[in-house]
Amino acid sequence: MKKYVILMAALMSGMQFLSAQVGTQDVFTDPEYKYFVGTSDPGIGWNTLNYRDSAWIKGRGSIGYGDGDDSVTIDTTTSVYIRYYFPSISNEIPKIKAMVIFADFDDGFIAYLNGHEIVRVNMADSIAQPTNMQTACRSHEAEGYRFPHPAGWWVYNPMYGYYIDSATLAQCNLKTAAVLAFEVHNDSIKGSDLSFNFSFEFIYDDFNYSFESGFGRFRAIVPVDSSPLPILKIETNEFGIDTTSVMANLGIISNQSGRYNKPDDPFTDYNGRIRIKIHGAASRMYPKKSYKIETEDSTGANNNVSLLGMPPENDWMLISEYSDKCLINDRLTYDLGRATGEYAPRSRYCEVILNGIDQGIYCLNEQIKRDKNRVDIAKLKPGDSTGVDLTGGYIFRIGGDAYPIEVLYPKSDSITQNQDRYIHDLFDSCSKALAGNYVLNPERGYKKYLDLNALANYMIVTELSKNEDAYAGSFYFHKDKDDVSDKIFLGPLWDYDNAYGTGVWNIPDYTGWSYYGGSPAFKIASVMKDTTFRRLFADKWFGYRKGIFALDSLYDRIDNQVDEMGTAVERNYRIWQELPYIFHPDKLDKDSINTYAGNIERLKTWIANRVDWIDRNALKLYPDYTGIPLTDLNGKNETLVACYPNPFSSELTVLLNLERPGDIQFEILDITGRKCRIYSKGWLGAGETKFQLDGMQSLKSGFYILNVFRNGKLTGSSKIIKME
Repeated sequence: MKKYVILMAALMSGMQFLSAQVGTQDVFTDPEYKYFVGTSDPGIGWNTLNYRDSAWIKGRGSIGYGDGDDSVTIDTTTSVYIRYYFPSISNEIPKIKAMVIFADFDDGFIAYLNGHEIVRVNMADSIAQPTNMQTACRSHEAEGYRFPHPAGWWVYNPMYGYYIDSATLAQCNLKTAAVLAFEVHNDSIKGSDLSFNFSFEFIYDDFNYSFESGFGRFRAIVPVDSSPLPILKIETNEFGIDTTSVMANLGIISNQSGRYNKPDDPFTDYNGRIRIKIHGAASRMYPKKSYKIETEDSTGANNNVSLLGMPPENDWMLISEYSDKCLINDRLTYDLGRATGEYAPRSRYCEVILNGIDQGIYCLNEQIKRDKNRVDIAKLKPGDSTGVDLTGGYIFRIGGDAYPIEVLYPKSDSITQNQDRYIHDLFDSCSKALAGNYVLNPERGYKKYLDLNALANYMIVTELSKNEDAYAGSFYFHKDKDDVSDKIFLGPLWDYDNAYGTGVWNIPDYTGWSYYGGSPAFKIASVMKDTTFRRLFADKWFGYRKGIFALDSLYDRIDNQVDEMGTAVERNYRIWQELPYIFHPDKLDKDSINTYAGNIERLKTWIANRVDWIDRNALKLYPDYTGIPLTDLNGKNETLVACYPNPFSSELTVLLNLERPGDIQFEILDITGRKCRIYSKGWLGAGETKFQLDGMQSLKSGFYILNVFRNGKLTGSSKIIKME
């Protein structure tokens, strides 16, 4: 990675900076700047290269007053002005893709490069040239002294860089020497404190994104004029959002009748008090955080309200979908879960503006909790300590803060010792039944404990998605009272951003059963020893494949979600510039996913390959399967056909599963319908046969259709993609 980095001083104790280089040439790491305390306006052109700053004072490191932790202490003021001069970088300009400025500040600032404004934070857009007495439009506490966070370095490393694109830089005349200038403003006239510290870098074309790096945590300031999505505006105090709940205000703009939403429109859906905190485990380290919110009335009591048309409640989640480059994995999974007849969280797309800065697309989700419109189980009271009363309801999970399970309902401050012991003992007995030699015993085995219908539905949706956290992280269960059901139910589904071959950590392989992994406390693979359950799994799978899991149906769901987000997608990826960058360059083709459309096409291809693989292997789970004919699974296929690798570059393997024998011929068509290849394979018997098609390397890159004919009749087809 090549960078041109100029560092002031460390922004915060413990922050690790990357090497300061231009190629192999070291540059200044702790340069001097000049500053002017805003007792008056600094004069015309103060932020330009040719301005004479000989009367300004030299400084080095953080500058400010009131907190006793700045390297340069100044008198109480409403504003301060800073100029940093650096020599020409004309030789590097052709390689530069963008600039990133990192700033720790209290309370607002504007940055200029050779007199051109490049970043504005907490300063009113309507005031083009603030005076020295202009105040910031909101309070913002400096963050450096709060690092490292007691909950872990990944939780509170919020020093986002501000991304400036190449088009903006082109206006700044970097072919000559340059001056980077800042005006810093207080939130009130000569307020109690003021502070500023900064560094910056230029990003080159060969930059590899890493959200774990301090220099990978950047975003762009992108104004939102209007959005096809509802807008959620959140205002906090000067300390922002942490891992413990803080009070804030939430206003929602959700115009009806297809009208676009504008930030200045009146609030339509909600306008009131909330409690908000950072949500997630590993996802806490993402620059784009997820949040848990609770709606409250003016006294701080729970306020059950309907948000964006969802049933009234007071607990909600704002999920950033940061690791999912398609932004749809969670919602797609929850929609499919509800389509199987089980409860899964409802969700709505929205755009979030936090303290005046657009954060891009979020998914507002129902939080998993006991409620008649969510997990509809009995309310367990502290006095429910014996008999049927003790047996429900409970919500618990694997992958929380306790092992083997974390009980979420009743909450830790209200669950009694008897209740806690009951649900742990029940789960322990279930776990032993799955791990023991008596798993199939009708009286002692797994069927005594688990609802098979919910088990099959949960596993089918999870296997379709091949969630990397399957059966181990965010793995939920619930249990009602015995007079309703004496069984444990798997679900609801939760946390599927790293699924469908996408995500931060995921390997994009579409083969293999996820149930072979998972938590050692719940050996779910043991249920596949039961031929009755395998039959139920196959029966449900192929039933869904004719309906909700048919490829056309799955593609329609994806397309509808993409259409709903509309133009907000483009803005999201201008704000968060990680789309072109990948976390595992050895596992994915970078060129195929550097656009949003490319990610969506890749998702569809992955799903097509995944359902084909499960089709073939679901039959292996239950070889004597005769429940329904394997016809019309994708709307027109009688023959199960899978092609891999797909996309391919030279060799293509075709796997057929024929219901009936016949004379087989392959035909490959391009997108215009022109026949490009014909292969005659002669008479084949029923069952599975594998072929390698030769001569495929000479095809041009693009999309093709492979058709399978049996006795001259089209019986199966598959989309294939040729890549160079």
